[in-house]
Amino acid sequence: MNVNHKPDGIQFYNVEELEQIPGVPGLTLQRYPADVRERLGIDVYDMGRRSATMAAGCELRFVTESRQVRLYVSSPLTDGELVVYHGDYFHSMHTVKAGGVVGLSLQKHDMFLQVTEQSLRVGRFSPDVWRVVVSRASGGGTSIQLTFHHLDTFGYPVREPLPEEVPSVRWLAYGSSITQGGSAIHQHGTYVQQAARRLGVDVYNKGLSGSCYIEPQVADYLASLTNWDIATLELGVNMRGRFTTEQFRERAEYLVSTLLEKHPDKPIVLLTIFPNVATRFINEPNPVTLANEAFCEQLRDLQRTLGAPNLHLIEGSDILTDFSGLTADLVHPSDYGHMLMGQQLAERLRVILQEIN
Repeated sequence: MNVNHKPDGIQFYNVEELEQIPGVPGLTLQRYPADVRERLGIDVYDMGRRSATMAAGCELRFVTESRQVRLYVSSPLTDGELVVYHGDYFHSMHTVKAGGVVGLSLQKHDMFLQVTEQSLRVGRFSPDVWRVVVSRASGGGTSIQLTFHHLDTFGYPVREPLPEEVPSVRWLAYGSSITQGGSAIHQHGTYVQQAARRLGVDVYNKGLSGSCYIEPQVADYLASLTNWDIATLELGVNMRGRFTTEQFRERAEYLVSTLLEKHPDKPIVLLTIFPNVATRFINEPNPVTLANEAFCEQLRDLQRTLGAPNLHLIEGSDILTDFSGLTADLVHPSDYGHMLMGQQLAERLRVILQEIN
């Protein structure tokens, strides 16, 4: 495996490494560095190693005066979907068929020339910023890898966005597939992106679908990151039935304590488990229900006992307030559920963010 330097002029956002995979041309987007990915799940399950390679939530961002661009990408494992924006303005959606290189021909919409600059510049991002967002695998889920091959701007210069062209506040989100965007029809519909849009902030999404096991190496990696202003930790739902309450507490406490030590002035928000099938079983007591309750209580106790002024806790039941906001698996939110959660979470995070501004 080789880790290559990124091409000039493109910002690979929420991407930790661009990897040259042997036998696979191009640069594959990785949300976690190899030295973390390759140590995930060594004591229990290996799903984290796979989830950490999935690019849902990654973005390619660039600015060019060319009114047309061609982007060449591939999805080596499965058909995948990309969503393109001018800043915050939806431009188009594209399916990348698995196997071969796909060329996307993108053209700036003529209507952008028909309105005043002041009218356009009201979102989080400058409308001059092309954003190509890795959304999901076709048919659902977050199991998409994306490989970058080339960007053609027809001879026009291309550059990365300037600080004033992107949100100044960045949110680090860690959690399960719910945080990474599982079951949302598109990445912009996830509760994290819904909340971010309402708050006017940017997102580093480090969710691990099916494998949010709070490994110490993940805790150390997240604590090593410095380019964020607020963090949310959605913990517990993947660990029920696989870890004891004591194991969950040990890992959660290490994560929170490490973040507090490295970032004593940044808000860190614990999210208890969102309502799901385990909170409504007919036959009780159920082991998963008991674990659900025990893990949530451990998070509450962590917030109380650590007593840090920048450590906050939000109840999952205050975020997903309508049980019908779940999909039929009664675990993952539907698009309606994600939208509702994003609205509710944004209201609470806005209060916390006001304390640091």
